[in-house]
Amino acid sequence: MFARLRGLSLLGAFFCLLGTYFFPFWTKKIPNLEAEIYLGPLMLHWDGQLIDLVQGDIGVLLNNLYAFPYLGIGAGIGIFVLIWTSISYTDLNRQMILSKALFLLIGLLICLVFFFTHQIEKMIPTTGQVVGTFRESTYLTILALILVFFARLGIKRDQRLVDSSSRLR
Repeated sequence: MFARLRGLSLLGAFFCLLGTYFFPFWTKKIPNLEAEIYLGPLMLHWDGQLIDLVQGDIGVLLNNLYAFPYLGIGAGIGIFVLIWTSISYTDLNRQMILSKALFLLIGLLICLVFFFTHQIEKMIPTTGQVVGTFRESTYLTILALILVFFARLGIKRDQRLVDSSSRLR
């Protein structure tokens, strides 16, 4: 039972992290320029075009935010650790350590999303009525964090079950 909970949670977290590559994390419509800017997993987009972070008016503002690919790289590392956690199902101690690392990594990824969106909000001034909205990838990342938490609960219960059966012998 617990192995199924653990496996389904890890599988769901895998698809959530994989889904972050297909949707933006955050978008904002800018009415005075009649454009839309959105934060993707690997880059920042402006009205469907990749922003040149070195040249152009908006590039000067966003020159300090060169670290946008870290969202995609962090999600990729999370996927790798998630696969490694799923493969090491026979060693519960290793699986518990990897799930802790995965939980911290996804938490860091969520913090980076909030940090980058806050930086963009500060750098691109607009009227008070227009605010950015979090999109699908942000919610998928939060859901992946919740699913990894449930997987950790399943791992702990499975480990307690194995320890209790060892005591009986």
